[in-house]
Parts: sequence; structure tokens; C-alpha cells
Amino acid sequence: MKIDNRLVNLEQKSFNSIFDKFFTKKLNNKYITGFVLLIILFSAIFFESGNVFALTAAKYGAKILNKTIVIKINKRYQLTEDVSTDIKILSERGINKYSEVVVPYSLKYQRLKLINAYTILKKVFRIAPGKLAINVVSPSFAVNYPIYSDIKYFTISMPAVETGAILHYSYQLTSFKPLIKNSVFDTVNFSRTIPVKNTSLVVYYPANMRLNIYLHNIAASDCTRTFKTVKNIKYRVLHLKFSNLPALKKENYMPSLQNYRKYISISSFSSWGKLSSRLYDLFNTAETYNKNMVSYVHNINHRGVKKNAGYTKDIKDAEYKNYRHDHDRDAAKINAAKINTVKINKDLRKISKLYYNFIKSFQYTGLGYGINGYRPVSAIKTFSDGFGDSKSLAVLFIALLKIEHIKAYPVIATSLNTSNLNRHIINPMQFDSVIVAAKIAGKTFYIFPDSSSVKAFNLPFSLAGRKALEIIGRDKYKMITLPEESFIQNKKNYIFKGKINKNGKIDGKISYIYKGVYAKFERSDLKNMNDYKKLIKAGDFLYSFIPGANIKYFKYSYIKNVKKNIVLALKFSDKNYMQGSGNKFIFHLPLPIDNSLMHLVLRNKRIYPLVIGYPFEHESKIIIDLPAKFRLFYMPPVLDVSNTAGKIFSKCSVTENSKGNKGKKQLLCTSGFISKSSRVKQKDYGKYRSLIREYLQYIKNYYVGLYN
Repeated sequence: MKIDNRLVNLEQKSFNSIFDKFFTKKLNNKYITGFVLLIILFSAIFFESGNVFALTAAKYGAKILNKTIVIKINKRYQLTEDVSTDIKILSERGINKYSEVVVPYSLKYQRLKLINAYTILKKVFRIAPGKLAINVVSPSFAVNYPIYSDIKYFTISMPAVETGAILHYSYQLTSFKPLIKNSVFDTVNFSRTIPVKNTSLVVYYPANMRLNIYLHNIAASDCTRTFKTVKNIKYRVLHLKFSNLPALKKENYMPSLQNYRKYISISSFSSWGKLSSRLYDLFNTAETYNKNMVSYVHNINHRGVKKNAGYTKDIKDAEYKNYRHDHDRDAAKINAAKINTVKINKDLRKISKLYYNFIKSFQYTGLGYGINGYRPVSAIKTFSDGFGDSKSLAVLFIALLKIEHIKAYPVIATSLNTSNLNRHIINPMQFDSVIVAAKIAGKTFYIFPDSSSVKAFNLPFSLAGRKALEIIGRDKYKMITLPEESFIQNKKNYIFKGKINKNGKIDGKISYIYKGVYAKFERSDLKNMNDYKKLIKAGDFLYSFIPGANIKYFKYSYIKNVKKNIVLALKFSDKNYMQGSGNKFIFHLPLPIDNSLMHLVLRNKRIYPLVIGYPFEHESKIIIDLPAKFRLFYMPPVLDVSNTAGKIFSKCSVTENSKGNKGKKQLLCTSGFISKSSRVKQKDYGKYRSLIREYLQYIKNYYVGLYN
């Protein structure tokens, strides 16, 4: 863009006049305001649009100047993708994040060829990377799982990267082996977390090939369709092109960013029936078993197994989840269900025993190209290996249930890590998890076989309430919503019992029970800790609200027993807990302040819904024997606030000591916070935020006053 010299002269004169006034007259607010406004005005008039875009992009560290993708699909369902990218570095942040190019690919299914790569400096100098700067490496997660997968990272360490440099690289990625035989599917994203100046996509595919094409956040008019003949083969051609796409904004605790991108999904599956039939064939073929597997099941369920070994509660929980809606809906159905109670309980007990042995015997290890590869390893091989990915472990568990004559089938699901299931996108790339559905007397029970920290018939919070596809049989499928969690399933239950003497010393016992998702978090944290690290962890917890405590005893229980909740038991004392002068004393109730709640609501407003992942409840009960002849002059007021987002409550009372000691009083306080949903909408966020702020402020000022 050329700027008229007369306008430049006008701009210079205007600025000279302003500076004259600034340096010859006393500065005041009027001149400062006028100066700032004029700068903004001249910036808007004289800056090129590209420069304004650059200013906006600077905070992201880089911007994509140009990205072109050309996809060619042949009649054998092989896909070739030619990608060319130009990225301009705008700050140190961009240098740190984009100076190394990483392209993941699968050795088993794909072939990658580098076309060229170089850095452009001052728009003139072109510097290519050396041979040692180009490598093929294993991903970092392969350190923990040496047999992880066939995935590799093709990396380029770009040379001479500095602010203002332009990084160019182009490559060709050929998917020579379809992830599912005789099919092709792909997803191309246009919007990114950095600004995109220009991006385009061209897709060639045979004119006689039917593709399911879905445009997400893209108008149909943005996609043009033409025909082109290449080497006597007629192709359909799709064209998409966008300019000046803003960066996608990110927030903590937000839904998957994929929900908000502009992207195109391409799939050769024209219906869900065809996709489910293909997946059914892949799973059904692998669901085989041998005599060793039969012996494994027999030893668990039919030989010397103790009764009531903690399985009854799992069965009652499973029954509750599946029958509670029937109780509310139709009493006749309840009576009909009771006829099958004996069979249901018997099969649930078998599944529960099998599950707890299964998660100890077999380890989850990602083996496929994500969930890609899609063909699970045979159940016999997974049983022999002792490890498998989610689809292979699901196949093995289904095969073991077959031995018990329990009908089961795979369910492929979308977790919180992916976008919401979209019925219009008939593309298996939507899914990232596989679980097992067991059918007993017309009721469906879900099992998560690839975890050592989830109870039988429970799902991890990342899958609870998510959409899924039940693969029941050939051309038999069902779109479902997995069971939602209730806040009573995820609970922190804090109990304190103790006493304070007249000198201000407190002695007491704490029992902290972690249930549901909290047990999972604690279990994953504790399972590899030695006793010293456990002591440090317990001490950090106690000292966060009683800094002067002396720990006399501590123990974490049921770390390895998935059937049980994690329990922390603490016994402690503090000589100077109650403070005072004269005949008046004050102390803070011994209750931990969960600052993790505040992290959920640090923002005043949200762009996206708040995704907590699970509903939960924090509940506390404090019982303190007060010193003889002491009376209360202050205790926390009653708190009871409820809205659509949650509930907070607290109440204290004083009674005679339960042991009947004359002159001694006992203080009983209960409090809690209930988060009703795993997801808070933007319109309810203000209510949710005010609940948390009010609750934490209340707890921080949770004091009791005594006098004698």
C-alpha cells in the first residue's frame, strides 16, 4: 500500500505542532488526553491493515502468513497430503514455541517426505537447516512405554530464528495403508490458537467416490465444488480459502477447543450403520478365547472365592444407577425387574470379581495410532502379553465375559479431551475411548477396563455424561449418553474430633475420606510414594490450616484397593492453638481451606462454559470438647445459600458433653459445598463464582470466641 506524500507531510506537521505545545507549555491532563487521541487517530488512518493485524498477533508470539493444504485421494483409499506453511515470528514467545517443527506420523500407516525448509531473515536471506537439525524421534511418552506404538515425530530445528523471521517448511504425508480397510477419513483445521492471515485447502477425490463432508463453523457458500480430469481420471475438487482468521482464545477449564474451530471432516462412510458394521467386524473377529482364558475365569469365579469380599456394594451401586429412573417412572417396571433380581445379582457379582482381578492382571498401554489403527489386537494375544490399549483391553474383557455367557459389546466414546459427538460427522476420528457394555436381563451396565483406579460399574469423570456409540452388531448400533455422575459420588468428607484445654492446647484426630474422583486423584498421587513422602504430603495438608501442629500419627488407607475409598487418618496436637488475653479467648475452627475451588473462578467473566468435569461435594463435621466452665461469646453464623449452580451451608451448635461431664460443653459444627453439575454455563457462572467466594470467605473467618 502506497501512502500519499501530502498525507505524510500533514502527519509530520501535526505531530510537530503537538510536540511544540508539549515542550513550551505546562503539561496538563487536557494535553495528555489530546495527544493520546491523536496518536490513535493517526494510527487508524495511516497504518496498513497488515500492520494492524501484526499488532494484534504480537501477543500470540507468531502468526501464520500462509498455509496451503492439497489432499489427493485415490480409488484405493490412499490419501496424500501436501502441506506448505509460512510462520512469522513476532516475539520471544514465538521463538520458544515455533522454532522447532514437529510433525507426528505413523510408520505403520504413513510415509513422510520433506520438500523443503528454511528461515527467511530481513525478507532477503534464506537459511536452510543442517542435516543434524532434521530428525525422526520417538515421542516423550514412549519413555514410560517403550513398546508404546508406531508413532514417530519428524522434527526440524529451524536455524537463525529471531523476531521478524519467517519460517517456511513443506512436506508430503502419504497414508499408504487405510486405518480401516477400504475407507478413508480425515479432518483439517483452519483456525488456530495464533492468527492466520491466509489458509486454503484443495481436495481431489474420484468422481464416483461418495464422501461424507461436514463443514464445522463454515458456511456452505465458502466451499466451492468443481470437476477436474487428471490422466483420464475424473475427480471432484473441493476448494476452501480463508483470510485473517483470528486466534482462538483459550481459557482454563474450557470445553475442547475443537468445538470452536473452523474445520472440515471428510469420510468415506456415508452412514452410521456402515461405520458401526465395519467396526463390529473388527472387534468381533478379535473376541476369541482359548483354554488358558477359560481357566483364568474359572479360577476367579468358580473356585475358592470368599463371599462378601466387597463386591456387594458395587452391585447395589450398579442396581441403583440403572433402576432409579424406573422407580421414578413406572412402578410396574420395578416389579417386572424384580423377577430377574437373582440372575442380575449373580452376573454382576461375576463381572465385579472378574473386573478387580482384570485390572491387576493387565496394564493399559497405548499401542495403536491413538485410537487409530482401529483394529484391536486379538484377545488371545492381549491375554498372553499382559497389556493392551483401550480397544484391545475392551476386546479381552468382552471375550472373558463370553466365557461366563454374559452378553457384552464395545462402546466407543468421546471423552472431555475431544469435541462433542456430532451425528453429522460420520468419522471414527471423533472417538478416543472404548469401554464395555454388559447386557443383563435387559439392563445395560458399563465397565471401564483400562484403568486401575476406577471402581466396577463406574466410569471416569472424563467419560461420564458423554455421547457414545454402542456397537451392538452388524448394522446394529445405538447413539447413547453415558450415565451422569451425581455429586454424592465425588466427595471429600472431613471429620475432626478433639478437645481444647484451658491453656489453649488442642488435641484431636482427623479422618479425611476421599471418594470417587478424589480417591482416584489421591491414589494416583500416593501409589508410588514411600513413607517419607507420604508424611510430607500429610504434613503439608495439616500445616496449611494448623501451622503449629505436632503430628503424632498418620496413615493413608486403601491406596491399592480400588474397591475402597482413600482415607487419611491423622492424630496431632498444638500447644498454642487457642489465643487470648484476660478472660477472653479465640480460635479458628480446625478446617482445611480448599483453595483449589478459587482456581475455578479466577476470571470475572468467561468466554466459554466452565468445564469442571464432575459434580462434587465437600462436607465437614467438627466436634470439639470445650474447656470446663468456658462459655461462648461468638460462633460462626448460620450459612445457607443455594442456587442453580450449587449450595453452601454451615451450622454450629453447643450441647452438653456427651460423656456427661458437668460444666463441659461440646461444640458441633457442620459445613459443606455442593457443586451440582460437571459443567457451568456462562449465564450461571456469576452465581457459581459468588457461591465459591462467599464459602471460602466464610471458612477463612470461621472463628469461635470463648470466655470464662
